[in-house]
Amino acid sequence: MKLSERVQNIIKPLLERMAPDMPANPTNARSGLQRNVPTGLEELETANLSRDRHSQSAEIRSMVENDPRWDRMLYKLASDASYKNFTVVVESADGKRKQKQAQSIIDRTRHLIRDKQKLRGWTKGLLRDGDLFLQIIVDAGTREITDAKKLAAEITHTRMNAVGEFPEDKKPYYQKSPMSPDPEREFEEWEIVHLRWDHEDGQQYGKSVLASSRLAHRRLESGEKDMAVRRKVRAGIKRQHKIGSDNKPATPSDVEEYKKEQKETLNKPGEASQDIFTNHLVEITTLMGDENIGEIEDLKWIEGLFSIATGIPQALLSGGRETATNFTVIKEQEEDYLRVIGDIDEVLEEAFVQIFDFALILKGINPDSVVYTFNWGAKDREDVDRKVLRAERLQGIGLSFETVFNTMDLDGITYEEELERIKKQKEGGIIPYLGPTSRPRSQTQRGMETEIESPTLEEVRDNLRTLLENLDTESV
Repeated sequence: MKLSERVQNIIKPLLERMAPDMPANPTNARSGLQRNVPTGLEELETANLSRDRHSQSAEIRSMVENDPRWDRMLYKLASDASYKNFTVVVESADGKRKQKQAQSIIDRTRHLIRDKQKLRGWTKGLLRDGDLFLQIIVDAGTREITDAKKLAAEITHTRMNAVGEFPEDKKPYYQKSPMSPDPEREFEEWEIVHLRWDHEDGQQYGKSVLASSRLAHRRLESGEKDMAVRRKVRAGIKRQHKIGSDNKPATPSDVEEYKKEQKETLNKPGEASQDIFTNHLVEITTLMGDENIGEIEDLKWIEGLFSIATGIPQALLSGGRETATNFTVIKEQEEDYLRVIGDIDEVLEEAFVQIFDFALILKGINPDSVVYTFNWGAKDREDVDRKVLRAERLQGIGLSFETVFNTMDLDGITYEEELERIKKQKEGGIIPYLGPTSRPRSQTQRGMETEIESPTLEEVRDNLRTLLENLDTESV
């Protein structure tokens, strides 16, 4: 027997024993628990969770309202995530007519719920509270979603059980304040869009972006108060008054007499200039205050913990107080931050998918038959000059003009709109456009741009001819 055959005879039985036995008709008799809830204590666990959520929410809201640093963090995250908003394009449906109808319904819904005006506030609430509850308002007559209202997250609750399901005998969402024994308002599943930040599958609620920073905030707040007290009681200059000499020390009566004579001066220690009159028996020595008042490295370290929690680079929040940092490090931090912004947009997109799908259902369109995409505005800080250089490189490696144009992300200009403008210029006899010019790859080395010659007239004509031929065949 060959060696390979002997090896196969040894391994094959092992693999057969490792393979699981699959039933003919697999079914799950009972769902597993997604979070640890003691049997029979579901109601107690829900009550404790509700109390803890309300307490945590109150603490975080106080942090944000009373400290400009944390308010600025949330504002920046929300502002960058909602920057330029987004567009929705229906790419396909059951026929062109359905496609246009679906696009019209989505555009109409966005207009009615005013998402552009509300998006930043929704984002800030999601990150601050960890949860965003939107109530969908429907007009029964027109069968339209007329509004989406943000509910108070600290008093809005879900009845999702430990296996990740809603109970059949109760509505899945309700509002209840800590002082009320019973729910004050209940909602059907279709009425509520529930977004959760930093959410684990099976957990009822999300996590605030500042939740893990509460202990650091308490330490920082205490440290800053201690620093202020320290400056008051230890920073001032003190003077030692020596009355008498070693050979002739002053008596207690001499000390009292001296204090009485210098009463007006001694009772005004805060004045910048003081005159003290003594004889040769009095010696005054200046005692300096605490020389380490300005050392606040411990507070800076605690403050930096908040930057770690939110994902915002410290250099973007410190207001010019940051120390010199390597450019490469800052670049990597910014790339990480942009990924955080992308994650926020993905979570927000879930809300709009639910809203738009429901709007399509109300108009009798199956959302599963409609394919639509979200296009969020670019979040980078790249200026126009850098975009042009990047476009030239992409064009130089063979990418199409349409692809290059879309990657530039010019505000308010789409590829289709630009083609339409060029077509009108062509029809009007005004053709200033000379076509895209590309930079050879050999002229870009190690990221450093070199001087290149302008395109020749023949190259310009060839580019223009190619563009016009494309316009003649393009369906604009």
